[in-house]
Amino acid sequence: MIITSNTVTHNYSCSELTIIGEVNGCEDVAKKVRVDMNSSVTFEHTYETILSDPDSVVGIATTVTEEKTVSSFSTFTVTLGTSGIGSTTFTPWKDLEEDQVIQWALDRDPTLANQIKEKQESVVLKEKEKVLYPKRYHMDTPVPPWQVRNPKIVESN
Repeated sequence: MIITSNTVTHNYSCSELTIIGEVNGCEDVAKKVRVDMNSSVTFEHTYETILSDPDSVVGIATTVTEEKTVSSFSTFTVTLGTSGIGSTTFTPWKDLEEDQVIQWALDRDPTLANQIKEKQESVVLKEKEKVLYPKRYHMDTPVPPWQVRNPKIVESN
């Protein structure tokens, strides 16, 4: 199941499904769902680079535009409700579809599903920003300027 939100694509899949043998005469009832979410955003990244010229000592400045994708993976588990299951509301095990089961999980705990989706969006969009604006995230610990201007020589005894 794919859902897009704020330019981020969330690809949901169900990697594990726990069943109960029998509920109200219905066999192999889905009880717990593990939902995997792979969130990604694809964007164009334009930057300057220097290309080596084998015939010259000086490199050639050029602008490069590439399509990039950043992604983040998360998983969560939801326990499904089984009260009220009967022959009219029950989908037999052999007839289950992945999107149907994922939707049950999202509907069962929409607050949790939304919190995880928002966190994934935040992570992916921050990673995109790191690619587009690397200087905003560059950190260093240079020698303070006053020490550079006035070096002190310490002699050991």
